[in-house]
Amino acid sequence: MIENSCAICGPGIHFKILYAQNFGLKNVDSELFSARKRPKGLHYQVVQCRQCGLVFSNPIFSQSALENIYRESSFSYEEDLESAKETYQKILKRVCRRLPQKEAFLEIGCSNGFTLESARELGFREIYGIEPNQEAVKHANETVRNFIQGGILKEGLYPEKKFDLICAFHVFDHLSDPNEFLTLCRHYLKEDGYLLFIHHNVKAFPAKLLRDRCPIIDVVHPYLYDKTTQRKILEKNHFYKIKFFNVYDCYSLNYWMKLFPLSERWKEIFLQFLRALKIERFKIKLPVGNMGVFAQK
Repeated sequence: MIENSCAICGPGIHFKILYAQNFGLKNVDSELFSARKRPKGLHYQVVQCRQCGLVFSNPIFSQSALENIYRESSFSYEEDLESAKETYQKILKRVCRRLPQKEAFLEIGCSNGFTLESARELGFREIYGIEPNQEAVKHANETVRNFIQGGILKEGLYPEKKFDLICAFHVFDHLSDPNEFLTLCRHYLKEDGYLLFIHHNVKAFPAKLLRDRCPIIDVVHPYLYDKTTQRKILEKNHFYKIKFFNVYDCYSLNYWMKLFPLSERWKEIFLQFLRALKIERFKIKLPVGNMGVFAQK
């Protein structure tokens, strides 16, 4: 474990403790960091910067440790991908109307590449993806698999390439060094290029209501943003024309029940009830506290 600090104000700024760490190292395995897993309610010590209000975890696992964990984590959410693709495709289609051109597209944390398929359908001439999870890349459609780079965003991946749009969906709040990430994004964007992020809003109603029982208070999130702190860190890294929008997620009752803050025993009872009624695949669109942000270099 290493010391963490406010990504906006830097080290040495006082913070207040929101929630105490509630797990030991023996609880940590790759399953804990799998995408769309059942929440286990495990989190680091969660604090809030007294100067800017950023919510973050301290201490946290090192970046090298996290890379190894994410590389080996399971790919266990194929049943939800069609719903995610539908949600993201609608957002991407709306955003594309603002782009001056659609030459090159990059998604960071692209899973099995379903958004790359959407970007191609929307007219991007070149598509690229980065994904640390090896199992997810193996499940990519063969039409996009060769355009996915295994690993994380770093210097030298695309020495001759500049992108019109860089997307990262439910990635930014997983990063232990968001400033380095934004620096790299600026490097890879064209002069008039755009960022598109979707991730949790720590000031959304579910987070306020459930507090540390909210699924977003989780070991996978070293930082949690609201619209104010998201704007501050983007402006710190020289991104402008920042626009926010609410995200309405459409998933099955089965998926929503897995996220609901109940004990595993009660979750299983309700899941069995949904299966008995044959409605576990019925989809509901809900505003569960995700926000989108669109910004220009």
